[in-house]
Amino acid sequence: MKLSKNFRDAYNKTTRSIIHSSCPEDGESVRKVMGRAVGGSFDAIGYLEKMLLQQHGLHEETDLIDVGCGAGRLLSQLNHGDVASYLGIDISAELLDYSRQFLRGPDWNLKLVSGCEIPADDQSGDMVCMFSVITHLLHQESYRYFQEAARVLRPGGRLIVSFLEFRHPGLWPIFEDSVDVVLGGERLDMFVDRTGLRLWAKHSGLKVVTLLDGEKPHIIIDREIVFENGTRVTDKARLGPIGQSVIIMQKE
Repeated sequence: MKLSKNFRDAYNKTTRSIIHSSCPEDGESVRKVMGRAVGGSFDAIGYLEKMLLQQHGLHEETDLIDVGCGAGRLLSQLNHGDVASYLGIDISAELLDYSRQFLRGPDWNLKLVSGCEIPADDQSGDMVCMFSVITHLLHQESYRYFQEAARVLRPGGRLIVSFLEFRHPGLWPIFEDSVDVVLGGERLDMFVDRTGLRLWAKHSGLKVVTLLDGEKPHIIIDREIVFENGTRVTDKARLGPIGQSVIIMQKE
């Protein structure tokens, strides 16, 4: 699919540009640069992703697959005992190279992909997460990923996906700002409605467990977090400043 390839190439080009725009020497600065490459607030959002997954079934015996793992925002927050195994996949070799420092054991792996495949055996995972992934895919690609997730999940396993939706007025400026960027082929920003998500789930053999509203705090946290824009949260948080919603599905 030519259009899809164009956007993938643009994603890799943008990622490289951000990474190589500066060459910081200290680890903290490198972390900030890599954070910008995946949307910012590296530590805060990685922590929220981990807390969200734990509140919906992640535990020490979970085989976790992280689709679109990027620079390791979630991976950097995981420790020994949080999961049994971890597989992170992404289309950016540069981001995966940075992520490798966060691998904790022999059953923690990273793999480079070029399409909508999940390089894992049938029924080999307990949980698949896709944070800020289908927000940059064509709907057909997202559906293919749902099918792939259903294939690799064991019965009862869960797929957790963040997404952008038009029902939140606060997200309209983000859509408007994306028009020229998308039409210029620089990046694909995609909104999806809940009806479409339910259909993708149904036709992939997945049952919708719940939908979490992106404009309402729903993640219980155990420490204060600070986003790069200065926002502080101490009790219950949204997934991030952009307010992505979350759908949680289970393989039947």
